[in-house]
Amino acid sequence: MKPSPSLTLAGLAHRASLPAAPFYLALSTGESLLIKRVFRFLPGRRLTALARRQDTPVVAKVFFRPGHWRRHLRREMQGIAALQSAAVPTPTVLQSIDGANGGAFLLEYLDGGRTLLDIAGGQTSKTTDGRERVHAVRQAASLIGRCHRNGLWQQDAHLDNFMLHDGRLYLLDGAAVRRSAIRLKILFRFKARRNLALFFAQFPAFMDEVDSSSLSDLLAVYQAESGMGFLHASFQKHVDAARRRRLRRYERKLFRSTSAHRAIRRRDGFLVYRRDLDSPGLHELAENPDRAINEGRILKRGNTSTVAEVTLDGAAYVLKRYNIKNFRHGLRLLLRPSRARRSWRNGLLLGMLGIATPRPCLMLEQRRLWLLRRRAYLLCEKVEGPTLESLIHENKASAAIDTALQQLKKVLAIFERHRISHGDMKASNFILSPDGGLHLLDLDAMTHHRTRHRHRRLLQKDHHRLLKNFNGSTHLPALPSQEIFDAGKG
Repeated sequence: MKPSPSLTLAGLAHRASLPAAPFYLALSTGESLLIKRVFRFLPGRRLTALARRQDTPVVAKVFFRPGHWRRHLRREMQGIAALQSAAVPTPTVLQSIDGANGGAFLLEYLDGGRTLLDIAGGQTSKTTDGRERVHAVRQAASLIGRCHRNGLWQQDAHLDNFMLHDGRLYLLDGAAVRRSAIRLKILFRFKARRNLALFFAQFPAFMDEVDSSSLSDLLAVYQAESGMGFLHASFQKHVDAARRRRLRRYERKLFRSTSAHRAIRRRDGFLVYRRDLDSPGLHELAENPDRAINEGRILKRGNTSTVAEVTLDGAAYVLKRYNIKNFRHGLRLLLRPSRARRSWRNGLLLGMLGIATPRPCLMLEQRRLWLLRRRAYLLCEKVEGPTLESLIHENKASAAIDTALQQLKKVLAIFERHRISHGDMKASNFILSPDGGLHLLDLDAMTHHRTRHRHRRLLQKDHHRLLKNFNGSTHLPALPSQEIFDAGKG
């Protein structure tokens, strides 16, 4: 593909999106970088990308926010210097560039490196080498301990900021590194515990024990490096609290423009979609979703919803339209959050917890006068595979149903632990994909409860609804919260 014409740092500050890579970026030094792949783009702020400079692949971090970019560039450089002084592996800075309209620095590219998020994965992780996963997580616990021993902590301790390359774990994102002003170790201990709990909260909820390496083992690795130790039983409560805080912060960003999503508010509607899917085809679908449904393959035609398989840029997706049954139904919907909005939010929150679900790609609400809601649409990735219902009806032992039931048990355990109810938990709403992941569908009735009493009552209802599917089957699973089932039977 022929590269697009050059962009400038001044021009980047006013762009809401980038041209398709590859394209050239002109620097203040007079040379141009060939941007091969965009890793992250924050409109009006910064760009992180894989670039080529003089036939050498580099990672370019570019800052261009007017009035702020110098401070951001300086903070990144200070963080990298602090990591290097503490002997924490981090990519080498090859060049720093300071211009009139922005700045940049070029980093060593760790070719073939994999982030800890890729290695640990979610419930559908394709990583099969458990030893590599344990090795990487133990290295991460050791690196965090080394940072804390030197009074450093990473404000944004998420799994994408750790990269394994040639068996060695590197810490990324110097801008998130802070040096504590607290001199008393007994006070820094509280900050360190909170920071370590935040790191473990990044893992999917079903992986609070990472393969054969339990949380207590990882705490021992951390203690050996930092000199500070925490008890497993009490520390798990801090991890749970950190995960709840992380979910709350994430939920507040789901309906505004971020590096992952773009939100557009108009008089006649509200649209939010994944930035990595931005294309003319996606905008054409958003302008006329009904035509896409009519031209697609209808999967379900009901009073409350219509579901069709559609094609977008050569890939298959599922587009769901939430219908308005009658005048009274439409009147009730005017000011209430749409079912598409709830499905978008719940799908992304489940993804944060590590529960597999068709990934939401686009959510559209048709409105009048910005506020009054009408029809709504949700576009999701298409997941192939048999439903749990069809596996149950086969009523024969197989590796597929054993895999599905093991994952079902983990899903329900997370629902109980995090006070979630599904609202329509039937076996046909679970799909076992070819990679062995159990995907949960139909999330518009899912609720994250504040009170334990209401949660247990609705979770019990979910469990009874699910167990009806196992009538006459030999596959009755040993699910969590068996006392709830027994109470319901009584």
